[in-house]
Amino acid sequence: MKKGFVLILVLAIITMLTAGCSAFAEEASASGPEEEYVPKRIRLSESNRGPVKVEQENGEVEYEALFSDGLLNKLEVELEDDDAEYEVRYSADGKIEYAEYETDDGEIYFDGSEWHDGDGEKVEGPDLSFMKKYFDGYRLKHSAYPHNTMGLVGLPLRELYPQQTRKWYHILPVDLTKEGVFRYPTVVSNMYYMGYCELTVQDGKVTVDYAVPLGNFTPEKQCMAWFTDIQEITPAFLDNPQSDYRYGKPVDIQTELKGQDTALLFMCNTVSYQIPLTDNFTFPAKFYSTSPSVQALQQELRELLRKTESGAAE
Repeated sequence: MKKGFVLILVLAIITMLTAGCSAFAEEASASGPEEEYVPKRIRLSESNRGPVKVEQENGEVEYEALFSDGLLNKLEVELEDDDAEYEVRYSADGKIEYAEYETDDGEIYFDGSEWHDGDGEKVEGPDLSFMKKYFDGYRLKHSAYPHNTMGLVGLPLRELYPQQTRKWYHILPVDLTKEGVFRYPTVVSNMYYMGYCELTVQDGKVTVDYAVPLGNFTPEKQCMAWFTDIQEITPAFLDNPQSDYRYGKPVDIQTELKGQDTALLFMCNTVSYQIPLTDNFTFPAKFYSTSPSVQALQQELRELLRKTESGAAE
């Protein structure tokens, strides 16, 4: 009799524990970590690109490369040794377009087919085939940029409020009264245009997504935040940006952004990448804060910032 009672009691306890664990598992699954946001991958042709001139020096060799439409267009290699100086310009496919050779006896020029002196007379010149290794080496070289910042092209906080930060963080004032899909350029390392940030304003909500280029580009950490007042952006936050806002998740303008007409968007992702971005030498456009297009955009954003400050004051 006692053994039967004990057995029933044990079975009851096991049933309760099993049910409890099952309920806990269901609850944990329902409230588990959110699925990590994966940004869209785009070809660089969908991003901002333009002619870029890059100068590099490696010991006795100097390089000057011209990238056009994201690809290597020309490469000039200068080499100086004890007896002579070589200057060779290559086309994108590695053919010599022009060269100069200078010694103590003078300077001669190669037009792509023949050598000439300063008077235009044909002369014998050096064999330049050994220079090809510099062209090939340049194409194969990838410059790595680990753990760099990806952010918006907006208004630099270090210029607006230098007492808050000396970092090159930007904020983007956003007009929340206009519905639609809006794209804003993003910059990596404060040097290169790469990808874009996309805002969707619809039905009283705003959603932030972003895109990154295909190739040697790895997103690592993501941070996106909204502010309704510039005073909400503290030095402590800028020292270690963290936020509960998430890419791809709609934000209610009325309840989360105080129903304001304008708000401030902050983006600070961590990425690692290589230049060039792809094996066929895809290269991003350089970002210049003093360019006319950036200056015009920032003038518009300053107007929106004033509206944000005015709305916060009310």
